[in-house]
Amino acid sequence: MDALWEDGTANAEALAAVPALVAALERAGTDRKGYLAVLLGLLAETEYPDLDGPLAGAVRGHLDTYLELLATPGIGTPLTLGLLYLLAHFPGERDRILAVATTLDLEAEDLSRLDRALSTLDFERPDLGRVWPSPSAWTLNEDERAFDQGWIKELAPEQLVANWENDTRTVFGCTGARAYWAVCNGDPRNLPAAPVPERREVTAPVADAALFAPHLGALRCPPARDRWSPTTASRAAAAARRATRSPAASST
Repeated sequence: MDALWEDGTANAEALAAVPALVAALERAGTDRKGYLAVLLGLLAETEYPDLDGPLAGAVRGHLDTYLELLATPGIGTPLTLGLLYLLAHFPGERDRILAVATTLDLEAEDLSRLDRALSTLDFERPDLGRVWPSPSAWTLNEDERAFDQGWIKELAPEQLVANWENDTRTVFGCTGARAYWAVCNGDPRNLPAAPVPERREVTAPVADAALFAPHLGALRCPPARDRWSPTTASRAAAAARRATRSPAASST
């Protein structure tokens, strides 16, 4: 890997090496194929956000090989994850890739990451954020959706693009790290998610106001912009001029 890619950059030999890497992917043992799939994905990603550049295009040119391998029964989770990471870089082939991926017994998290990576920004209905650790991890109510759309609508077109690309990089990073860990260590295990309590059941913790002492220079009373001063005994913070007191847990 280091001979062709390092710290997000492909070297001058990478483009010429793609056919040899794909040939090795076809003939290598299953325990080695995953490494090659991850490397090909890393090479394609070096040109992001341009996924039609020469290197990404060369990797994409062997899509049939990747899809045939992905559909092969019994290849195991590590190789499957490596291929999903590789295929995530080809949104122009979204329909073909998902047609194969959706027939597999994939974890919901992995399928949702692939689906997001293969999506393109819709300026009329931009969908930003909520991609970590996976899009499927987020179940929003109407108020939360409205909140998201509220701040998204305030963004300029260039900000939409920047946020979309940052989200996509987050998905690539999670997908790639998961794949590389799997090919190095074996099947990953998803830990059960901790239950999220209802908002009405959550109360703010009571904190000693002294905990805020190192940050008092940055804290201000919202109405008057007065500086806060701690009143540790009452676990509160006070704004002197307005004689305003607030619980320490909410004084920020």
